[in-house]
Amino acid sequence: TYDFFKSSAFDEEMEGRGFTDDVKLDNYRYRNDGKELWEAYGIFATQFVDECYESDQEIADDDVLQLWAYETSHESRAA
Repeated sequence: TYDFFKSSAFDEEMEGRGFTDDVKLDNYRYRNDGKELWEAYGIFATQFVDECYESDQEIADDDVLQLWAYETSHESRAA
């Protein structure tokens, strides 16, 4: 089953290609820089959501957000 959120995770993508952190490629900029960017995006997204929602229940009750999550993650709809 396709999982947008897991398939779009940078570390999962790199692992799927065999480029985990234990593979020593000091000059593999795509992996090294990409991981730093992915972590920065994660921090930003977490802070943004925390600023907009006070609880997990508020997120669960947000119909527009839930529709977006469905559209981007359901195997019949995901890009």
